[in-house]
Amino acid sequence: EHLQDTGMSIEDNPILIACLIIEYMVYYRGNTRRVLDMIQTPYLEKIKAILEKNFIKGDERLEFANQIINEKNAEISKIYLEIQACKNQIYSLESEKERLEKLTSRQTVVLRTLQDRLDGVNNSGQ
Repeated sequence: EHLQDTGMSIEDNPILIACLIIEYMVYYRGNTRRVLDMIQTPYLEKIKAILEKNFIKGDERLEFANQIINEKNAEISKIYLEIQACKNQIYSLESEKERLEKLTSRQTVVLRTLQDRLDGVNNSGQ
């Protein structure tokens, strides 16, 4: 309305087109009827097409980000399972170590006993 009074044309002014795009994005997203009532321009469909394309790209970016997040979550799960496997292996190795230490301790006692007997036999024969 105001543009007709000034003799300016939206088609000839990229700044006004940019303003319309911003207005559409900020205030009227989802309310196309209101935009159509306020703005009568042959560029409106082009503006809407550009906006729809941008929103689709935004959705694609979001989808891509979700895909990356899912991949990272899968990697984290895999690492977590590997950590759990390592913990289980450590537990098994510690149990085996304790078993071997007990066995070594018993063998040491047996060897000491045998050594004492041998020393006793050697001392009595002298």
